[in-house]
Amino acid sequence: MCEDFSFVDNPEFKSFISQYSTTDASTLRLKRFDNLKFDKNLAITQIECRRKAKKKLPELAEKIAYPTDVSIEQCSSEILAKFHANLFAGCDAVVDLTCGLGIDSFYIAQQTKSVVSIDAAEIVTSAVKHNMHKLGINNVSVVNDFAESYLDKVKNPFSAAFIDPSRRLTDDRNSRTYAIKDTVPDLNLIIPQIKSRCNFIIVKASPMADISQTINDFPGITEVWILSVKNECKELLFKIDFPQTAKQPQIHCIDFVANEAIEFTFKFEDKSISIADGTPHPGQQLFVPNASIMKAGAYDIVADEFGLIRLAANSHLYLSDITTNHEYPGRVFSITNVLSLSKPDIKKIKSSVKSANISCRNFPMKPDDLRKRLKIADGGNDYIFATTLADNSKVLILCHHVTV
Repeated sequence: MCEDFSFVDNPEFKSFISQYSTTDASTLRLKRFDNLKFDKNLAITQIECRRKAKKKLPELAEKIAYPTDVSIEQCSSEILAKFHANLFAGCDAVVDLTCGLGIDSFYIAQQTKSVVSIDAAEIVTSAVKHNMHKLGINNVSVVNDFAESYLDKVKNPFSAAFIDPSRRLTDDRNSRTYAIKDTVPDLNLIIPQIKSRCNFIIVKASPMADISQTINDFPGITEVWILSVKNECKELLFKIDFPQTAKQPQIHCIDFVANEAIEFTFKFEDKSISIADGTPHPGQQLFVPNASIMKAGAYDIVADEFGLIRLAANSHLYLSDITTNHEYPGRVFSITNVLSLSKPDIKKIKSSVKSANISCRNFPMKPDDLRKRLKIADGGNDYIFATTLADNSKVLILCHHVTV
């Protein structure tokens, strides 16, 4: 039975939401409510999802209905959905093969003439229809169907497709796959259905997916986007052009920081570059690649681009004697001291540093263990990078932040 989401506009529902917006959901589910004109559990789901959506979907959090408690967990964040939409700018017709909550469809619709949004769950498509109507979006057609079934029945051509296949193999939230070839719907079945009537497809994937393996598994990948928000890798996007051709794709490493997109792009074939090793000393700057660069394995490519030297092959930390420009895709620190693990040096740190942020790179101790040994608190403005140099010596690099 299709759920009617018109209740979210009911004054009684709005009052319920306002009254219990800060109440624990488990408490609400156990509480008895008489004569409610809406489904209590579905209303509580709205309260739960709205709380989670405040940061993820700041523009839409309180304007839309949520079909299930996992819908907010699985949907694209607002900042990334807007980025996805820009990839379809100027397209006539786009099909969103796994629309879920419809966040991507909502933003894609603002960049294209029309969107078809497909989802196999009836309660989901019912919520998406309600949301699109309430948000004033009239160029989105919502279809309750499986992607493969829809493509079998409807033979219309379209400009492009977007798909965010499920990485959950079962209903168990802990059961996941990271390889695109193992997700649902099966991309190996989808591609033959669309390649003759579509210019390209954008595939959203887990940040844990293997980029090289995916490029090998799916010929025709021309671009890859590695998307991070505040230095946390969130997702990968793969663009497959039709007709499919074998060529080395462009890799775009993007980190969204304070509403600014910091981007570094390179060719997949450029990954093997030789960088000289060096020894850190006070007065130098220390460079730490961001999460997207790390995921791409492009740390040496970036170092070569910016004229840096590295500490060692497996540290992924880099040095320069000159002040950096602010376009470096990562964090930059000014080195104040370089110490060893000797007792005099440990004593020096204990006496001069009260708190610090500790990072261990290619180092035999974990940050918490090193913190206990140094007897310093966590946080503050100082940083300590513990690492192993090319000559196998262990050092503690003390520094402070220059850029984010």
